[in-house]
Amino acid sequence: RHGTPAVMRAVRRGDLEEMERLVGEGCDLNETNDGGWTALSEAVSLHRPDLVDFLLQRGADANCASSVGWA
Repeated sequence: RHGTPAVMRAVRRGDLEEMERLVGEGCDLNETNDGGWTALSEAVSLHRPDLVDFLLQRGADANCASSVGWA
C-alpha cells in the first residue's frame, strides 16, 4: 500500500468525525505512509493532544515508532 492512509489525512485536517467513521470501519491505526509515519506520529508532530488521545483510546500503538524514530 502506498500513499497517505485515510486516517492520517483526517488527522491532518483535525477531522474527529471522519476519524471516528474510519475507526468504525476497522481502519488500521498503525498503518504508515510512504515516509514511515503513523497517524499517531502525525498527531504528535502537529501538537494535537486531543487527536493523540483519540488515537490511543481507540487502539493506536504508542510503541509503534515511525521510520523517523519516534511515535
